Amino acid sequence: GERTVHMSKSSRKLHKKKEKIARAQLAEKEAGLKAKLEEQMAAEEYADALATLADLVEDKSYDADLMYDGALAYFMLGDYERATKWVDMVMDTAPYHIPARILLARLCILNEREEGALALSEALLAADREKLSEEQAQDLNDILEYYYRCEPERIRADYPHIAEFVAGAPEQKEATAAP
Repeated sequence: GERTVHMSKSSRKLHKKKEKIARAQLAEKEAGLKAKLEEQMAAEEYADALATLADLVEDKSYDADLMYDGALAYFMLGDYERATKWVDMVMDTAPYHIPARILLARLCILNEREEGALALSEALLAADREKLSEEQAQDLNDILEYYYRCEPERIRADYPHIAEFVAGAPEQKEATAAP
């Protein structure tokens, strides 16, 4: 009986060691795939990025930022239906994910749901304006400026944060300051 217990402990130690090695190998593989995905997204190689993302998902290695990369890749490839599904997955796991919210506003506009895009943008600006990066702010301004230009009174009345954001954008101030 004593010998069996000893072998059992030995067996457990060996099993734990193998599990630790397997976890380390998976983490290394995941890090390599994430780096590859980042490079592909930066190089605008969206179809390749989706293949890399599929490898990550297969290994159950994904988070909100990776799902956003999938949404953006599908968007850039013109597959708006899949882009919407991936944005929905991001929003399910990270409802305040700023890039996903901006992409969702773009998708709303493409689907002729301008009011949805405006409402989403208004909520984003009301809650998280200070969290926007310069690039995100410019992207959002590019989306919203048209609506403000076309219907400034309605936007000021119904979407005050959008009005303040667009009217306060540096490009707008410079344009109105120039003779």
